[in-house]
Amino acid sequence: MPSTLADDPRLDPRIKAMFGAMSFPPATDAPSREAMLAEANSPEAKQREAFFKVFLDSADNETISPSAGLTVSERDIVSSPDGNVIKLRIVRPDGERSLP
Repeated sequence: MPSTLADDPRLDPRIKAMFGAMSFPPATDAPSREAMLAEANSPEAKQREAFFKVFLDSADNETISPSAGLTVSERDIVSSPDGNVIKLRIVRPDGERSLP
């Protein structure tokens, strides 16, 4: 398995251009749920989250990700038995042919 996004031959070149140079620290086990929540709600984590949202929103345009020839639909799926709502976005090529 490739060690970075830039090395992954399966990825669209536009994705590599946007994300290929990014690096993330290795994942580690959290000492506790409380510690993980405290880290996720820290000012630094909130700042990273806001930056990443702006970054992702900047890539959501027709130049980087053209929608021509695609059908996009959204569905709310209710899980069972807990009743959680899962938002599902389906992107498929236009047409009625069967796809894997």
